Amino acid sequence: MKNLRTLAFAVTALTVVSGAVAQQVSPQPQPKGKITPEQKKEVLDQVSSVLLNNAFIPGVDFKKWPEYLETQKAALDKAETATAFSMAVNSAITRFGASHIVFNTPENAEFQRTGKMVGLGIQPEIVAEGMKIMFVFDGSAADEAGLEVGDIIMEADGKKPSGPGSLRGDEGTKVLLKVKRGKNGQIDMLTVTRRAFSTLVKEELTWINGDTAMLKIPSFMTYDFKRVEELMKEVNSKGAKTLAVDLRSNGGGLVVAMQHLMAQTMPQTAKAGVFISRSVVNKFVEETKGSPTDWLKLAEFSKLRVGPTRNAAAKPFTGQIVCLINGGSGSASEIYAAGARDAVGATVVGEKSAGAVLASMMWPLKHGFQIQFPFQDYVTVKGVRLEGNGVTPDIVAKNQARLSDPDPAVPIILEVAKKSASKN
Repeated sequence: MKNLRTLAFAVTALTVVSGAVAQQVSPQPQPKGKITPEQKKEVLDQVSSVLLNNAFIPGVDFKKWPEYLETQKAALDKAETATAFSMAVNSAITRFGASHIVFNTPENAEFQRTGKMVGLGIQPEIVAEGMKIMFVFDGSAADEAGLEVGDIIMEADGKKPSGPGSLRGDEGTKVLLKVKRGKNGQIDMLTVTRRAFSTLVKEELTWINGDTAMLKIPSFMTYDFKRVEELMKEVNSKGAKTLAVDLRSNGGGLVVAMQHLMAQTMPQTAKAGVFISRSVVNKFVEETKGSPTDWLKLAEFSKLRVGPTRNAAAKPFTGQIVCLINGGSGSASEIYAAGARDAVGATVVGEKSAGAVLASMMWPLKHGFQIQFPFQDYVTVKGVRLEGNGVTPDIVAKNQARLSDPDPAVPIILEVAKKSASKN
């Protein structure tokens, strides 16, 4: 994602991801209460070493990091908590003007490792009577308390909730909810204990009509390979002629996951683009005397090509592809959308994507902090650099104003399907 911009030591099992290379490491000790000046110095020394020695974006001078950091000296000196410290560091980082450079607090780093949050485990929407439940996470406190989609939380501890913050609290604390049931309008009083819950959402397949299916991929970081294969078996066995691949608000994740989806929806010969590393740029300039920002020639020169994996269990879908994106679609989602359009003539529908397509690494630092930093750029086979530009849709479709509203993309998908059928 655009706001997810993210090497140091103790490496174990690196995994390449679309926006990141994630490390499987043991959690680091976290600062309790206030962060000390000594801890801040240790962490900042590591951050500086990473950015100066390992980060790479074509045209970006990471040697300016000390200068950028100096602009936040007062805030850094004043910071007494991990959150305040993180805000000051990220304020300096934003001066690079690029995605995938982010300094994470121990709490945020833990969330990225586990996908867990603390709370009730719902996605709410503000309505006149309070907060309407639009989604309940499986196994959450809300799920076990019997809260359901459509229920309205009218009061939390005697007060009308004004936003998600009204429901937040520490793990183990209780909240008394006045709930209006969506099924029958009955008013119930429920006491729910806040606890950790997983935010992971499964891939889903829905049928718009007998010939048109929609496959929702919420994330490439938590992508379930076997589930996607099973869903695609259904798509193919039922003879779908049009498949909408929904990547809206999918911020990216594992490159291999995205390539697996490509293998389900594109021929093995398809090529989406190439990664551009420091060594590739240096070799290109040395051998061809070309410009380090000649993206088309760099794409032709680079051997770090991106395409479908070769061990997919199923034959690829051969019908019309419609790819749905929005401003929250980043990284691997953008690579897929642009690649599907270039390789199989997919129609891209929605809103312009995030333009955050740098490959990066997430690396643990002392005291539980984490730095994410870029080490490769990405260019499509047609020489289009997606970083900072994003993918522009062929047909614009706004996001739903409210989760309960009809999906504006559905009639467009049906229209594309109709045109595709008429051609065949």
